[in-house]
Amino acid sequence: IEIIDELGAGGVASVMLGVDRQTGFPVAVKALHQSLFKNELIKKKFIKEANHYIYLKHDNIVKLKNLIIKEDAIYLVMEFIEGDTLEHYINKISGPIPLEIAVPMMNDILSAIDYAHKKNIVHLDIKPSNIMITKEGDIKVLDFGISADLNNEMGNQGMGTPFYMSPEQIEGKYIDHKSDIFSLGITLFQMLTAKLPFPKLDRAELFDYIKNKPLKKVNQHINLNDVRLQQVIDLATKKNPKYRYQSCQEFSNDLNELLWN
Repeated sequence: IEIIDELGAGGVASVMLGVDRQTGFPVAVKALHQSLFKNELIKKKFIKEANHYIYLKHDNIVKLKNLIIKEDAIYLVMEFIEGDTLEHYINKISGPIPLEIAVPMMNDILSAIDYAHKKNIVHLDIKPSNIMITKEGDIKVLDFGISADLNNEMGNQGMGTPFYMSPEQIEGKYIDHKSDIFSLGITLFQMLTAKLPFPKLDRAELFDYIKNKPLKKVNQHINLNDVRLQQVIDLATKKNPKYRYQSCQEFSNDLNELLWN
């Protein structure tokens, strides 16, 4: 792999643009920060991310091509996605996405996450910046970096992005696939309104709001012609996971009803 450019960096890893010398195709290379390489816990987590990706072969999930472990570095070699994050698309290109465009996009996202759930993998950090729209208009879900394997662990309580975290994720309770469904409900709200369903708050106030207060309604931002849309978002974002959609398929079925009935 030949590294060409740096694409971005997070708290744990940097992502670079590379070229696979054997095929000539571009790849995204995710490298664990050198400063964290001696941290065994983070190193294990990084390798576990690769182990999750190995089993995730779905058209709407970015593909892992290789895992390279050296004495002083670990690299994930991923499919390179040319396009925009959904966050950039909403904020800079589309603004609120019309229902007839948002539903097919959301169906692709739900299909990817449903597939991961059936493999007993929970994403735990679903948000528009972890979803790519390719130049061809296809959806790709990225970054299973803090995902949990429900066969072996109880999830990563407290990790995630505050705006999209479920009440149980905030509280550090047992997490299952229904936590992702909550995050998907928040993401759908943002797709349709270009806003988040709560006021600007500091972290502690935000967590209290998510746990205890009703989220804002879609019609506070856009004209809502069909009350069933709000019902779908309400079901996805119930405070108690018992009363949420029990699967991404259920969520998708109700969304499709909005378009076709």
